[in-house]
Amino acid sequence: MELDDALKHKVTAYKPSPRVVDLLNSTPVVLLVAISGGGKDTIKRRLLGTGRYHHIISFTTRPPRAENGVMEQDGIDYHFIDLAAANRKLDEGSYIEADIYAGNVYGTGAEDIEAARAGQKIAITDMTIEGALHYLQLAPSVKAVFLLPPNFEIWMQRLGSRYEGQLKPEEKRLRLQEAVDEIQQAVAADNMYIVVNDDLQETIELVDQIAQNEAVPPHYHKALAVAQHLQERLEDELKQPA
Repeated sequence: MELDDALKHKVTAYKPSPRVVDLLNSTPVVLLVAISGGGKDTIKRRLLGTGRYHHIISFTTRPPRAENGVMEQDGIDYHFIDLAAANRKLDEGSYIEADIYAGNVYGTGAEDIEAARAGQKIAITDMTIEGALHYLQLAPSVKAVFLLPPNFEIWMQRLGSRYEGQLKPEEKRLRLQEAVDEIQQAVAADNMYIVVNDDLQETIELVDQIAQNEAVPPHYHKALAVAQHLQERLEDELKQPA
């Protein structure tokens, strides 16, 4: 079903209610952001496995679909809702952020933040850098972690493994440009942690420390150097003939 103009306007102009903003500011939240193949899904699963974290699950108006032959489940992969429910959430201001993608309304809601707070856990999810920056505008206490591969060659290996060597040239070029844009935004954001995902276990421990407000090793400048070098390599690749 095509979205009507009124609903599109609601999403474009959306702001969460003061109650939701207060909830977000009073609950520990960590957001994982990464360029494609950066490892955020693996780190999220490992942290959820500790029992100290609660998963923020996005809402969507699209129907469940099969992923790798397995049908998505409500409340695990997404909270699947209809357009009427999405309209109510927009009117109530109960989304934290909302967006439209491929003709469907997506957003994260207050329900999982409330559940994390009630269970004395840290709320966690992975999202786009735009979504993370929106969270940070609402609640500077949110911990947003941008994950980087240690270098271009390793990133290309991980990307190839993720797509099982089936990444077409135009898709590869799209991933390269997206990565450049995302790195630029992450480096420009004063309140985003940049972490090099080299050793998986060390990265998990570091993200856990960040999430729990513990002091973290002073390697930020190393991460910035990796980000700059990676961006330069990506831009060089984009200059090559398609």
